[in-house]
Amino acid sequence: MLYVLIFGVSSRQTGFASKGEEQAGLVDKGGSGVPDVDLVVRTINTHYNAPGYPLRLLGIARKFRQAWPHTVGVIGMQEVRGVMDNCPDGTGGSNGAGCFASILSRIFNVEVDSAYSVPNHVGIVAGRPWRITGSDHWNVGSLFEKRYLLETRLIHTQKRWRLKFYTVHLSSQKKHVLERLKQVRNVIRIVRGRATPGELPPVVVGDFNAGRTYGVDPEPSVLEMEKYFWRPIDEAVGRGTHGTGIDIVYIGRKSAFRKSKGEYVVVRSDNVSFSGIPVRVDGFPGVFDELTDHDSQGFGLRIKGVE
Repeated sequence: MLYVLIFGVSSRQTGFASKGEEQAGLVDKGGSGVPDVDLVVRTINTHYNAPGYPLRLLGIARKFRQAWPHTVGVIGMQEVRGVMDNCPDGTGGSNGAGCFASILSRIFNVEVDSAYSVPNHVGIVAGRPWRITGSDHWNVGSLFEKRYLLETRLIHTQKRWRLKFYTVHLSSQKKHVLERLKQVRNVIRIVRGRATPGELPPVVVGDFNAGRTYGVDPEPSVLEMEKYFWRPIDEAVGRGTHGTGIDIVYIGRKSAFRKSKGEYVVVRSDNVSFSGIPVRVDGFPGVFDELTDHDSQGFGLRIKGVE
C-alpha cells in the first residue's frame, strides 16, 4: 500500500529560522528564484532511526537554506521516518516527508508538497514553482529484499513544464552487488517505460549504495545506470571521473529518452556536507554529532530548448 501526503503551506512560522539566518538575510527571500536557475534538485538520506530525528530535519532544512536561499527545489529523500507526531513546527505531516515539507515551507516562505511511500521509507518534497500532481511506487527489489522506487509527477506552475522525478534506496553491503544490478535494471525499465513525450528528461536521485569511485572500480550497477543517465556532477567539475560517493543525482540521457523535450544545463553545484559535522539545533539537549551520516548532492539547473 502507498501512503501519499500532498499538501501546500504558504505561511511561515515566526522564529523558525535561526538567528544566523536572520542576520544573513536568508529569511525573507524564499521563493524569489533567480533567472539562471529553473530547477534545483537534491538527494538526502535523513537517517530516520537517529535520536532527535524531527530536529535533525530542521537542521537539514536550515543547511539547505544557507546553501541556496532562493527556492526549495525538488528533493529526493531516503530513510524517511514513517510515523511522526512531533514535527518541530507543531503542524507537520504524519511522516518524515510531510514534516520536512512543512519545515521547508516556513523557512523558505513558500508552498511545499510532499509524497511518501511507506515501503522502504522514501519520500519527495517539491517547492513552488514546482508542484506535485501525482505519485506512484514500485518494488524494484525481490520478495526478500524489497526496495522501492517512488515517482512524483511535477508541473512548473508558471511555465507548465512537466517532469517525472524519482527517488530510490538500493540494497547496501558488498554482498548485494548482483542484487543492486537487478534493482538498477528495474529502475531503468520502469523510468523508461513511464516516459511521456513532451516531458523534460526524468531525474532519478537516491542512495545507490554504489558510485563511480566508491570502491576500487565501478560496479556493474553503476555502469548500467550510466548507459541511460548522466551525472550533473561531471558537468560541474568538468571531468567524467569525479567521485560521487553513493548519494547521486542522475538525469536521463536524450539518447535514452528521445521523445523528451528540452535539456538541462548545470549552472551550479549545491552539494551540502553533513556527515561527521557537529551541529547544534535549538530544542535538542547538547550537540548532534552529525545531522545525518550522509552528504547531500544537489545542483542548480537551467532548462533550455523548451520554448
